[in-house]
Amino acid sequence: VLDRGVRIACDVVVDGHKSVALIITEHLTLGATVTEGGYRIVAPDAPFVDLSSAERATVRWRDVSGHGAPAKWSVVGVADRRARYGALGPVDHGEVQLVAGSGIELELTWDTAVFPYLWIWQEQQGTDAAPWRGSTRALGLEPSTVGQGDGLASSVARGDALILGPGEHRSWTITLREREASADS
Repeated sequence: VLDRGVRIACDVVVDGHKSVALIITEHLTLGATVTEGGYRIVAPDAPFVDLSSAERATVRWRDVSGHGAPAKWSVVGVADRRARYGALGPVDHGEVQLVAGSGIELELTWDTAVFPYLWIWQEQQGTDAAPWRGSTRALGLEPSTVGQGDGLASSVARGDALILGPGEHRSWTITLREREASADS
């Protein structure tokens, strides 16, 4: 625990005689305290794929964030109802700012050598089925080793799964901290 934030430190080690394929995604999810007043995401301009869309077309973040609803991912209003997730990346720099309507400002940083992608999950009372039942407002900002959410076998076939050999390890940190409120928020 940091002053005004948290740092997550992890290490994975292959303890065996065979290589292991894996996907790592850190599921940092923010709830209604942050999301209920709406929010704005400031993210690097990188390729972005709407993973909840059947087309899964790749566009630049600046393009998907610059259009009006429902394409706009970067600004979510108080009355917006949506349920979707997408992947940003690969990104050169792992840093995203979140400016909440409640006045909270957060900064998420991560190591892009381990996590070249950021999954963005927006659940704004848009899912009527269980378990959300139209009552959940949440935002997931989820650094990931892969840019698709279709499982390990598909990731291995594409060649983007993380492969660790016997005795190999990966270490990483992810930091979420509150920022001082800016004058233009």
